[in-house]
Amino acid sequence: MRAIESLNLQRTLRVLLLLNQVYIFLQRIFNRDIFIMNDNLKPICVDLDGTLIFSDTLAELFLRMIKHRAYYIFLVPIWLMRGRSALKYELSRRFSKYVNNLPFNGELVEYLKKEKESGRKIVLVTACEENLAKKVVSPLGLFDEIYGSGRGLNLKGSAKAEFISSKFGDGNFAYAGNSSDDIKVWERSAGMLIVNTSDRLRDKVVSSNPGKPAKVFCGCGNGFKDFLKAVRIHQWTKNLLVFLPLFLSHTYMDLLKIIDCFVAFLAFSLCASATYIINDIFDIESDRLHAYKKNRPLAAGNFSVTNALIVVPLFIALSVVLAYIVSVKLLFFLAIYAIATLSYSFWLKRIILIDVILLAILYMFRIQYGAVATDVYVSFWLASFSIFFFLSLAFLKRYVEIMDISGCAGAVRGRGYVESDKNMISVMGICSGMVSVLLFVIYIDASAKDLYVQPTNLMYASVLLIYFICSIWIAASRGKVHSDPIIYAIKSKESYIIAAAFIVIFLSAQPIIQH
Repeated sequence: MRAIESLNLQRTLRVLLLLNQVYIFLQRIFNRDIFIMNDNLKPICVDLDGTLIFSDTLAELFLRMIKHRAYYIFLVPIWLMRGRSALKYELSRRFSKYVNNLPFNGELVEYLKKEKESGRKIVLVTACEENLAKKVVSPLGLFDEIYGSGRGLNLKGSAKAEFISSKFGDGNFAYAGNSSDDIKVWERSAGMLIVNTSDRLRDKVVSSNPGKPAKVFCGCGNGFKDFLKAVRIHQWTKNLLVFLPLFLSHTYMDLLKIIDCFVAFLAFSLCASATYIINDIFDIESDRLHAYKKNRPLAAGNFSVTNALIVVPLFIALSVVLAYIVSVKLLFFLAIYAIATLSYSFWLKRIILIDVILLAILYMFRIQYGAVATDVYVSFWLASFSIFFFLSLAFLKRYVEIMDISGCAGAVRGRGYVESDKNMISVMGICSGMVSVLLFVIYIDASAKDLYVQPTNLMYASVLLIYFICSIWIAASRGKVHSDPIIYAIKSKESYIIAAAFIVIFLSAQPIIQH
């Protein structure tokens, strides 16, 4: 009888062990591993770059150098010859004052706070320059000890593993890290906090340390989705204006022109995305303080500065090649656009009225660019209508930004407008929109008969224009348009209904196809 009871007990224990293994396996699949390391409350050593913060302090310092003292770039090779730690020290000594509001890993911070409350010592050990590391984490009030790189020591990889082991001893600490450089540290730890890593690296670390307690923090964002947000793929809809000359000249049956226009569209969009990323890189400080822009991938740390610095030259190179395929003249126009938009981003957007005028011109430039790609002439009517219509949208963009600071003292961050400008901006914006409608009506009477069998049918389009302009301005005044009117238009069902109605009206006017 006792033998049977012993056998049943053994079977029960085996089943329980099997169920425990299955549970741990499932937890690892869903990135929710159980972390149990309460013996003697061993300290947790935490990495900074990519672990505690969703950014890289060296990349942040490099960007501040380019923005505030670009000529220092010639000293970088000299500093680097003295070692990576020397480079970090020299950059930090000069530019750490500009590094603020870095995005913390909220999930990890909350976990560390709970562990600290339980009596565990929390230690920061980072390859970041030590003084900068102290400044970055000081708002948290979380760490008992802080160690960072100095002039002759770069706390990374094996050097970090040796340093931590000399402080606490092998197997007497847990470690939170995020990269393959941390593998040596995890090997000598008692427990592993695996933060913001790829599935491949996570599995490698867990399998090479069997039986060691591990907790996985999923990290930030979705890689490809954040990439699309960083390049502002939704803004490519604005670049569809490149096709407008082809469409309005009624030469859309010419296959070669369609191909040239499509290649030109890709070239322009890639170039525009590169300038958007450059703008986000240099505006990263102010974006992190903005109510909505702080969620942009670069500002939030979901898309790394390092990746951004790779994407920019790649996109520029691709855009140059594609533009050159169409024509050398198109490449010249692309260069003008890049210079103009970067001038706006770095300087002109801070000058009132000049900024909105340049925004309208940049919209108009897309149409001119499309005309060059398809060898089509831009008429006076199209040019004048476009300038006033896009001027209305540019004023709307500024109006929305002013609405965002309502009730706050001071000017719009990075702009020259104050809250008292709101009414004047709305008047100028609505008037600009109505002038564009007036020009459109005059065009129908004066010149549309050369391109349409029933030009008077286009009058119905003027009603749609009035409705669109008025409705989006009313929505803005009610606080429904946030940051970018283009995003609002894309998300609004009304926009698609209006676009469909425009197409119906255009077809009813019976355009005369050009061959």
